[in-house]
Amino acid sequence: MNNLDALIAQQELLYTEMNAAAKALKVYDVYRNEIGLTPDHIKATPEWKALKSSFEQAFQRLRAFNGKYAKAIRKTQRT
Repeated sequence: MNNLDALIAQQELLYTEMNAAAKALKVYDVYRNEIGLTPDHIKATPEWKALKSSFEQAFQRLRAFNGKYAKAIRKTQRT
C-alpha cells in the first residue's frame, strides 16, 4: 500500500464516519416543521445534542483532512 492508497483509505473512513453520524441524526427528521427546521425543544434534548456534536466533529475531521490532502489525491489520480 503506497501513500496514495493510505490517504484514500483514510478519506473513505472519514466519509463513512460522517455518514454514519448523519444517519443517526436523521432519526430526528420526523420532528422537523413545515419549513424543514428542527424545533428548539428537540434541539434541547441531550440525545440530539450528543448526535449533533458527533456529526459536527466527524464533519470537521473530514473537512480538515480534505483541506490538507484532497488536492494531492486529485493531482495524483490524474497522472
